[in-house]
Amino acid sequence: MTTGGPHAPTSTAGVFSPTTPYVLSAKVDKFAINGGRYWYLVNVQMSNYKHRNLCRYYQDFYDFQIKLLEQFPEEAGRTGKQRTLPFMPGPLTLLSHTMTSQRRANLDEYVHELIRMPPYISQSPVVLDLFGVHPGDIERDAPTDEVPQPV
Repeated sequence: MTTGGPHAPTSTAGVFSPTTPYVLSAKVDKFAINGGRYWYLVNVQMSNYKHRNLCRYYQDFYDFQIKLLEQFPEEAGRTGKQRTLPFMPGPLTLLSHTMTSQRRANLDEYVHELIRMPPYISQSPVVLDLFGVHPGDIERDAPTDEVPQPV
């Protein structure tokens, strides 16, 4: 059990398990379009040395951000303290190739900042779910160029 402190979780929902693999590195590498929707290829290396190629839509990141802000209200700046959680690029109604390219770069910076957060955040279940293997995603023992399949 951990002791309290300035970086201790504010609720049990943010508690992480030291035996669960966590994200060592993540990169929003590129984007593609499927069925009129842009999706992003996220390359992830886990602490158990597994490599993941994930397909994530902007909506996946947006839904994640809402959960993250709810789960960590103090770090979100909702209790009067300064916000420490990273900011995510906001939604847009119209997207072009150029705007999607910029959004990819912004999301890449966002995931870098996210995994640099203290372990009670970066290794929390909500973060692990964002980088988890979902239908269409790929997990291998070594890096691969295989492309996940959008679903």
